[in-house]
Amino acid sequence: MIKNSVICDSLFDVSNQALSLYKCKLCSKERKQLPGRGYSNLLNHLRADHPDYERQCDMLRNGSRNDSIMNHIFVVEKVQNTIDWMDWVLELNLPWSFVDKDITRRLSKLKPISSDTLKTKMFKLQDNLIKNFAENLPTKFGLLFDGWSHANIHYLATFAVFSLDDNFPKFPLLEFLPLKNEEDLSASSYNEAFNNIMLKYKRDPEDVLFLIGDNCATNIKASRDRQIPLIGCASHRLNLAVKLFLTEHNSVLEKLNLLMKKFKTIKGKAFLKNNGFLMAKSINQTRWSSTFKMIERYLDLINYENGLIFALLGDNMSFLPLLLSPFENKEIKEIFVKLQKMNSVCLYLQKTDTSLSDVRILFDKLVKEFPIMSSFLSADAEIIKYPQFESGIVKLQNQEEHLLNSEEKKCLDIFLNNDSNSLDTMFVSDTNDSDFAYNILKQKKIRKNDSLYRNVEYIVPSSNMVERLFSVSKDVITDKRKSLKTESIDMIMFLKSNRQLINRELLSESLK
Repeated sequence: MIKNSVICDSLFDVSNQALSLYKCKLCSKERKQLPGRGYSNLLNHLRADHPDYERQCDMLRNGSRNDSIMNHIFVVEKVQNTIDWMDWVLELNLPWSFVDKDITRRLSKLKPISSDTLKTKMFKLQDNLIKNFAENLPTKFGLLFDGWSHANIHYLATFAVFSLDDNFPKFPLLEFLPLKNEEDLSASSYNEAFNNIMLKYKRDPEDVLFLIGDNCATNIKASRDRQIPLIGCASHRLNLAVKLFLTEHNSVLEKLNLLMKKFKTIKGKAFLKNNGFLMAKSINQTRWSSTFKMIERYLDLINYENGLIFALLGDNMSFLPLLLSPFENKEIKEIFVKLQKMNSVCLYLQKTDTSLSDVRILFDKLVKEFPIMSSFLSADAEIIKYPQFESGIVKLQNQEEHLLNSEEKKCLDIFLNNDSNSLDTMFVSDTNDSDFAYNILKQKKIRKNDSLYRNVEYIVPSSNMVERLFSVSKDVITDKRKSLKTESIDMIMFLKSNRQLINRELLSESLK
């Protein structure tokens, strides 16, 4: 048993004695350890980041003159330095030239590195990670995808969807590149891109079991051509259903929108600012959530200090014709109460652990309360092109295999497993009792059961993961970085998205 003092003396150098800072020889990180307080901070670092620290210490003590050992520590320190620069650039969406700036090198504790070296190592890391995925991807998996147009370029982002075991789903980003023929955004171009991805990862096109994407005609055609099912995005369906619900209230919403646009003019903004109100919101036709936020902001205005807004607007003739009547205000409040329930479901769909069975319960409840939404949310809605496949997945996720009909069983043949799986009892995670979606799902319980099918809990009901990736990419592809090549954009997004899947061994091998 090596004494703690010996371990810390061997694996740490004094970085700043005045500040009681010590630098780890294995990763160059600094830790503070006050004199007379033992070695707890230093040892906690070793236990967390270097589980084999005792072996490393023993190697140093018994062979500190051995060049191979010192070279190993030098390599580890150099690799960690490159990792820190890479994380800095990726996390803050910085240009590579950032590492070359004099002020960066002067103020940073990291050892200098050139932008060309960093870029080269990042591309090498991407190549090695692709090779690692090619070796470790399961034989069969699904693809989650979506298209996004930005700066006259149409990108296609594609994730793999699979689970290596019963409880650990994996969603690695496989590619973030424009279509090969950007003039052709048809289903054939999408399928060509999918086939190229399969070739890159040394898989056959037939290894794709299913697709997950928006319920648009192009995606439906792509799945039909590949003769595999498409799971339509639940968030997309909810968006269409809420828009349909709002058509019943078009007149009052249009009037409110005109008023809020008036508040968004220069004079309107000045009025709100001078009287202590928040900025107004108006309707964005793309997302119904803009209507919800507009009503929420309007109710904040009229409820503020018992309707002070109306007294302040009393002498402003340009606003008076646009003000809503008491009856219209009552209707707006009723709409808001209903939209709060829909927004609760919308937010629940954003969770990474939401399943198709959760969606079915939530949508059935919404249809019961708002029948007009059934054309998009019901289990047999026309927008669902593979209803038997989706209903079969729902039954498997609910451990109701005995309820599968013959058509559902035929659709689920791709998930048959020779070994029966046992799933532990699962409950929906605890959250706020006042939440609409939570109140519906809190009683849901999946019982332990043996199944002839592989675990399908990993199959997500929406393409929200891709939407979030597109939101992040807007911070990468800015106006000041228009000269970035598409290969560089793919590499940046690939490493940002898959950073949690990169282990230290892979980093060390790539960055030596």
